[in-house]
Amino acid sequence: MALAAMLAGAVPLAAQAPAVHARMPYMRAPRLHLSHDMTRIDLPGPDSAQVAAFLGSLSRSEPMICEAALDGAQNVWRDRSLVGALREQSADAPRLALAGSLRDARALPLLAAHLGDANPCVRRAAARILGDAAMPSATERLRVALTERDGRVREAAALGLGEADDSASAPALGRLLRDGDPYVARMAAWALGSMAAHDQVPALIEALRHPDAGVRVNAAWALGQMQDTRALGPLTTAMKDSDAGVRRFAAQALGQQD
Repeated sequence: MALAAMLAGAVPLAAQAPAVHARMPYMRAPRLHLSHDMTRIDLPGPDSAQVAAFLGSLSRSEPMICEAALDGAQNVWRDRSLVGALREQSADAPRLALAGSLRDARALPLLAAHLGDANPCVRRAAARILGDAAMPSATERLRVALTERDGRVREAAALGLGEADDSASAPALGRLLRDGDPYVARMAAWALGSMAAHDQVPALIEALRHPDAGVRVNAAWALGQMQDTRALGPLTTAMKDSDAGVRRFAAQALGQQD
């Protein structure tokens, strides 16, 4: 499954899915001070020590370095690739081998805490790792995070659940299409399209009339992934939207219908 969204959305740049850009200026996060046991354990996948080092490196990196490292590592826990040394102030940048899916439950609280990190790159990293984790408890944490007061946390949780293809969260994500934070609604629309949540087609059709163009773009893209005949009329209407991105993805969605 291709990741088509970041932690904030704008006009799409790729034909496959709407691109979502960071909504906040980069903020340098403080170094992590961890009290838990940093000893490696003999389990496949990134353990809590590796996760701590990875997120700490992202936090201390320059914005472009952070984004490049995360983009290069997005499938690292699937492809057994290596994360290259990240540029930071110290000379001990970790070279990590994050292989397989996360299995160390001790890493979950650390990841959940970073869903609200001031750095959008770190938020995306935490959400992706949780979404790819091989533990139901990781998905449960993401579902709980959908109800957090902080919009950044809800947004990141929606990303993680979309990565996880967690269909059980579809009703909650459908409700987030009406969230007061448009960036949360954008990510919810992307997540629903990613998991092809057909039961949320009516909610996505309603989202085609959302006042935020980014929500309408992602809703059009999501409906295209589902190829549901109920969306034909609304997508045809969306072809007349005032936003060029909405028109583009509505046309693409109509072209995907059988």
